[in-house]
Amino acid sequence: MKIRTMLLAGLLGSTIIASAALAADMTNVPLVTAAKQGDREAVRSILNGIPLKVIGGPEGAAALVWAVSRNDGQMVDMLLRAGADVKGANEFGATALYAAAANSDATLTVKLLGAGADANAPLASGETPLMEAAGRGNLEVVRALLSGKANPNAKDAKAGQTPLMWAAQQRQTAVVEELIKGGADVSIGSKSGFTPLMFAAQQGDVDTARTLIRAGAKTNEVQPKTNMTPLMIASAMVHVKMVELLLENGANPNVVSGWVTPRWVGSCGIRITGSIMPTRTGSSRS
Repeated sequence: MKIRTMLLAGLLGSTIIASAALAADMTNVPLVTAAKQGDREAVRSILNGIPLKVIGGPEGAAALVWAVSRNDGQMVDMLLRAGADVKGANEFGATALYAAAANSDATLTVKLLGAGADANAPLASGETPLMEAAGRGNLEVVRALLSGKANPNAKDAKAGQTPLMWAAQQRQTAVVEELIKGGADVSIGSKSGFTPLMFAAQQGDVDTARTLIRAGAKTNEVQPKTNMTPLMIASAMVHVKMVELLLENGANPNVVSGWVTPRWVGSCGIRITGSIMPTRTGSSRS
């Protein structure tokens, strides 16, 4: 998610472009400058004086992204009618739809999808508009993107995380519920083997964890490298309510990784009732 800062630098800082056909410094491009400043009259005037080929290229796409980022629906309409490419992207793969996903108001998301925007167009890093909206808790945008055929199980390139994981690690329970309704798989793990339930356990988000468990998430799933389970993660973070929820739903308190033991959990102030017999299932933490 730190990509957002870098993205804005390129997407809105006017120095990153989608094509070598344009000069590198977009700040000197009148259409982009006018859109950045929110000057509708200047945008209208410029559109009337440049070729359709230019409007439909990187310059028009950059201006469209600025208009969306400013949440300026009138300017967006103006650019789309003039021929700006709704699928146009910069070198990060960032489109106007990705910019719209950051806004809690779904109006522009719906408008762009209706104009033909690709709901699954990712950044170069593999992050999709649905991931952006899910992590920010933009529920109506998530619904719009899912209706627009966004893939709820897409993975980003760096960590292999899905929209469901983005939502879970940000404690966005309502979004988690919506993603599950839209076909999100609760059992998929990231590149490190972290599942949505593990993210919820890490955050101590009982509501999200309960939603995931009801949808079929396994309380005894194991992260391959560390042999950690959701229960161990919750215990390590001293999330007592989460520990209780996991135990109530079948988490095995007898499983021990190479570095977390029931005795250690007890020292953190968490009391696990029932018989606890150390049963080592994995090697020491690497």
